Amino acid sequence: MAGHDFLVDTNVLVYAFDLSEGEKHLVAKKLLGKCWVGELKLAVSIQNINEFCYVVSQKVSAPLSAGQVRDIVELVLQTFI
Repeated sequence: MAGHDFLVDTNVLVYAFDLSEGEKHLVAKKLLGKCWVGELKLAVSIQNINEFCYVVSQKVSAPLSAGQVRDIVELVLQTFI
């Protein structure tokens, strides 16, 4: 994690893509958005990615498809690691 400010918690990843989470969704989306534009350096772990995949594909009120999950994971890995 050299050069990174923080390790992202799995819940932050989940909230960023779970529209049913209201305020949590907005805050998480804003935080991750800062990473995508280079304002903040965050890191993820393989455990975060595994937990994220399970939760957003099976536990949220509107589960994501395997393709959607793959696309998000690719974006996260390009941005955070």
